[in-house]
Amino acid sequence: VLEALRAGRVRELRVAARRPATYRVRWSAALLALVLLAWQLFGAAWQQTAAADQGRKLFITLSILAFIYCLFIGVRATSDCISEEKRDGTLGLLFLTDLRGFDVVFGKLVARSLNALYGLLAILPALAIPLMLGGVTGLQFAGMVIVLLNTLFFSVSMGLYVSSISQNER
Repeated sequence: VLEALRAGRVRELRVAARRPATYRVRWSAALLALVLLAWQLFGAAWQQTAAADQGRKLFITLSILAFIYCLFIGVRATSDCISEEKRDGTLGLLFLTDLRGFDVVFGKLVARSLNALYGLLAILPALAIPLMLGGVTGLQFAGMVIVLLNTLFFSVSMGLYVSSISQNER
């Protein structure tokens, strides 16, 4: 049973790892966060505000953008994964193997949310820069990371739910 479970998850992860979008999501998320970081820091330096105020404003701005990213990227990534199998007629073939429904759904969840998680992990170093500027504590940063991971999981779960009840890709 464990071998079948691993085989289903490994297959989905291998397919996801070979997509060029995996690399594009990480680079674009990190680049966007760094550009926003530089823009906000140069603007704050021009106004000659205190470093702690700069850090606090920067943390709030990046946190809001990362929250919006987590809210929408998970739904976008998983909204068509099970319905695609239904349309292609391959969902029944998955159940002919030793896989159970939980295995198929969990494999799809992990494989499709991989890019979204990589994008979030690429944003986190930029979100940690306000720690060095001051105005943000490590506890606030850790709390925000937990909130972002939870939001991403919620978003991915909602996309998977929508995919399981619909046939059409739109």
